[in-house]
Amino acid sequence: MTCTSTPPRRSASVRPCTGASSALIAYGTQIRSSAGTQTLKRHGLEPEKYFLFVGRLIPEKGVHYLIDAYRQVETEFPLVIVGDNPYHPEYVQQLKDSADERVLFLGGEFGEAFWELCANCYVYVQPSEVEGTSPVVLSAMGCGRCVVVNGIRENLDTIGEAGLAFFRNDVSDLAGLLRGLLANPKWVRQLGAAAQARARELECTEIRNLPRRLDDRGRSAQGQEVHPEAHAPAPRWQQGTQGRQR
Repeated sequence: MTCTSTPPRRSASVRPCTGASSALIAYGTQIRSSAGTQTLKRHGLEPEKYFLFVGRLIPEKGVHYLIDAYRQVETEFPLVIVGDNPYHPEYVQQLKDSADERVLFLGGEFGEAFWELCANCYVYVQPSEVEGTSPVVLSAMGCGRCVVVNGIRENLDTIGEAGLAFFRNDVSDLAGLLRGLLANPKWVRQLGAAAQARARELECTEIRNLPRRLDDRGRSAQGQEVHPEAHAPAPRWQQGTQGRQR
């Protein structure tokens, strides 16, 4: 099953330089209830017993915040970092130098290996300080994983009320969230279920609206006036998740 979209704050037609209207069809993710464990075995991991980040290792992704926060947390659950950056090896080395022995740098993992790691993590953490709609966050949500994000607008818009956010770039707040999730597996399961439900909701909403948008596009091409926000949903000014204001 494929999730077709997560909407931006406003979803509307755009009018390029040619003057013709066009429909925005955003990307999404698969909805998965299970995945294999061969990749976990290869790296000595156990299902639901590790934290996960996946992405390019560049400063904007904020992995340094995650590593600093993780060092403050007493746990045997490893922190798994998937990704690399051959164009900025100095930053990658800084991350490795700041990490303790519990942090595992796996390099790139693709295809089914990625899905196995994503679907079996305890918590997925997205510490990005600059982000759009993150396809990896959507993937974790589609797999029913609890997600924790840096409290920037783009991340908050993606998770809605189905995840947790730490104060923007706040290492201590992130560490506190990780401790709380370790102490409450039931809460983690509830958040994971909510995340998957949101992924399904986004899919259904976008599929229902797509024919109407494309119809608007066709009518506009025939010279009929269509207001660009005629069918745009009201903006979601998300201020936090699970009672945490950001």
